[in-house]
Amino acid sequence: MVTLILGFLSCNPDDPLPLIRQYEVLWEVNLADRYGDFATIPHKIHLFNQVFVNPNGTIYVIHHPENTYNSTYVTLLDASGAYLADLILPDEYLFSVQSTTGGNMLSASSTDSGYLLKTWNENLSSSVLKTIPPVAYFRQLYIQNNAYYEISYNTALNDNELIHYDFNDQIRWKNRLSTYQAEGHTQLLFYAGNQDILLVNSKHDYQNLVLNRINAQSGSSVWRKEMVLQQYGFTSPMPSINILPDGNLILFDKFNYIQISAGGAIQTYSRIGNVDSIPENNITGCIRETDGGFLLVTSFTEAEGWYGFRLLKTDAHLNVGWVGNFRQSTPGFLSDYDRQGDVLILLTSNGYLYAIKPAS
Repeated sequence: MVTLILGFLSCNPDDPLPLIRQYEVLWEVNLADRYGDFATIPHKIHLFNQVFVNPNGTIYVIHHPENTYNSTYVTLLDASGAYLADLILPDEYLFSVQSTTGGNMLSASSTDSGYLLKTWNENLSSSVLKTIPPVAYFRQLYIQNNAYYEISYNTALNDNELIHYDFNDQIRWKNRLSTYQAEGHTQLLFYAGNQDILLVNSKHDYQNLVLNRINAQSGSSVWRKEMVLQQYGFTSPMPSINILPDGNLILFDKFNYIQISAGGAIQTYSRIGNVDSIPENNITGCIRETDGGFLLVTSFTEAEGWYGFRLLKTDAHLNVGWVGNFRQSTPGFLSDYDRQGDVLILLTSNGYLYAIKPAS
């Protein structure tokens, strides 16, 4: 890793904590070599999707053989990234993980007979919490806060729905997507704390982005905002959307951004500061840091001739002051992260795992 230190353009005296100006790598692990076969043509590789830090500090890494949608590897590492054991689920595709109230892993996986929701302890043992039978229509499934949400696309009825279930299969509420004036590509994001949800959809013309903040207890709309993204300098129909701990939103399209308040009002739209010397690419992740600033994730541009990802540390006003370049030998992107105290555990899609923390 090569690190470049830049100067912050602004550092306000009312910033909540001393500004994090640099990070250090505590350890890194290359899991690709353990599970890939690079002697064959084409190469046989694994795709790494999720990382989860257990309450005792050990780490789960979820990955799948490439082009396989019916098997999953769960790899257990110690708190320093050393390999401990594997569990292979030959008939499951584990696609989502969340934390239970006790801090253990809760997973959702698809099988030939439907979906499984499982709780995990810290030694690769799990218990089936719920089995969800298959349906004849296409659906998206999300787990959150001891409940699950389904977006159903029933072409026979031509009437798509958003349904909120508890784990006893009781429907808490059900609404047609037309209730929220939603159409086109749709996804759910989740707020912390108050458990509201954000229904996001890009209309069929791919010009308008629609955001619906929904009360998770009642299903009623808290606010709805429809935006013509080109008016804000955006060119992508589906930008990177990030919900912050305070309920505010930040949307990124490359180095352009829009900040939206928890109440749905646009606060500002601008461009990330102090980036003249940084090759521009899409922002794929946004991590709120303890100093009120942000750690932004982007990839290398193809013209740079490197594989890997880049971290941009900003102050609270989105001015870049530190750049970390994580260079790798094979294509990949940052697929997930979790926290281990003040340490960030970063997982890439091609099997690299890094532990970083603010430099002392």
